[in-house]
Amino acid sequence: MSSPAGRRRLVLAIAVLGIAVLVPLVLVAIPPSGWSPVPADPVAAESRGEALERFLSAEFSKVRTDESPWAIRLREDDVNAWIATRRPKWEANAGNPPPPAAEVRFRAGDVSLRIALAGFGVDPVLEAGLAPAVIDGPGGTALTLRLKSVSLGRLPLPRFGASLLSASLRAAGLGAATPSAVSTVTEDRFSVDYGLSDGRTVRLDAIAVEDGALVLEFRTLPR
Repeated sequence: MSSPAGRRRLVLAIAVLGIAVLVPLVLVAIPPSGWSPVPADPVAAESRGEALERFLSAEFSKVRTDESPWAIRLREDDVNAWIATRRPKWEANAGNPPPPAAEVRFRAGDVSLRIALAGFGVDPVLEAGLAPAVIDGPGGTALTLRLKSVSLGRLPLPRFGASLLSASLRAAGLGAATPSAVSTVTEDRFSVDYGLSDGRTVRLDAIAVEDGALVLEFRTLPR
């Protein structure tokens, strides 16, 4: 038989092991601060989402006399209203399954993308901190999204968490729902050109993230 001291050490080791397993599970189950993908007023949120669509359509199709830059400012609340109420309808019309709950947060310099992962029992929320930028490179000008951080619930993940993020984005169908202008991606590089039906091209020249808003600067190029 083991001695009392040996039994105490065994009990202590089991307790420490239990805590080491339990704490990450608890952190994973806790959503990020402010997680609220379901709007409190769905009717008002859908109106905001529709208004955002009309605004973007009008700005992109507007007749412009030269190639002078023009900018739009997308408020976080309007983008999340569109994600919650309008994106599911776009997916349904395309014959895709319902997308998972998701939202974005805009903080100076960073975009936080949050996606609920189904099938894990507690539906943990995957959060990715992204730093967007428009840069010139060997392949031309591109929009890049540099991954700064990944967490599952409140549990920070190491850099290999990027693989989980990529798989989650594919499972969420975000690539299929993204306009063709930015869905041509090589690693983290996205096209900055959006072709209009009349032959003109809208080109993204700059992107900036403010607290609560995303500012995009474009030029409209002639046919």
